[in-house]
Amino acid sequence: MKEIINKLLKDGILDKKKLLTTKYKSVGIADQEALLLLNIIEKDDSKKITVNSISKKLDISKNETEELLGSLIKSKLVNVKHTKAGIVFDLTAMFEKLAALYYPPEDLDPMETKVNWLINQLKLKNTPVVKKQLGEWIQNGGWGRLLSITEGLSKLQLEVVEYTTLKKLYLNDSKEKSATLKNLKNILNINWLES
Repeated sequence: MKEIINKLLKDGILDKKKLLTTKYKSVGIADQEALLLLNIIEKDDSKKITVNSISKKLDISKNETEELLGSLIKSKLVNVKHTKAGIVFDLTAMFEKLAALYYPPEDLDPMETKVNWLINQLKLKNTPVVKKQLGEWIQNGGWGRLLSITEGLSKLQLEVVEYTTLKKLYLNDSKEKSATLKNLKNILNINWLES
């Protein structure tokens, strides 16, 4: 699945700007960083991209632009390559992270990818407490159970889940390897679905 999405992005079939603008917060990109990235995406290949041109477009100082770029590079969302033609911004890693929000990560994927996917799928608040707890559950072998709970909640058509509800579901369902709809309904006290 990952390869297909990456090919669609590379071939321009998926809208990169829309993907960025709808999901940037889910992978920890700040508002100013998103604006900078949009500016890079919008630049035509024939035009030279420089820190000065980005600064002017965003109406911020060169230092602010360099700090934003530095933050994106440090978080491994952007790679910068220096060529004879000038600076080339490689956004592949960022688009892979954004696209990964749409399909369940595989067992060997990094924990951060799994945590971001869960936060996105369950529409949880992206806080350090939530990230830490999800990370601990995954490290302790709970990835399969979390996937099962996510799938069950989707079948119940519950779009938004509070962190405390997820914690209750996870802890009450910890004896089972996977969550069943019956268990989820009982824990959430959803009796109207039985009729």
